Amino acid sequence: MSTVIVACKLANGLYLDVGEQRVAVNGFATRSFIDENGFGLTYGVNAGLWKAWLAENRDRDLVKNGLIFAHEQETSANAEAKEKQKTKSGTERIQPDQVKEVEKAA
Repeated sequence: MSTVIVACKLANGLYLDVGEQRVAVNGFATRSFIDENGFGLTYGVNAGLWKAWLAENRDRDLVKNGLIFAHEQETSANAEAKEKQKTKSGTERIQPDQVKEVEKAA
């Protein structure tokens, strides 16, 4: 069975559902499976399931905007994650000191 490493830039990850099959994909909030570029990594995902999910979801924003992708080799996954390091998902933690609308409680 051929497998891929799925990289996901959503905080909590998501499920890849294809027919009766479901695989949980790690997001960047999963500390033990995060790369240095802010992507959650999920190893050992069936390549056929990934291809089927991608075909069904190719028009979704998270695919089109590069928030989820997969590679067979870890070096390739890390290289693409590095290219997309500055890509924002909208699920990042806010930095209160950098947001004008947030005031410290007295």
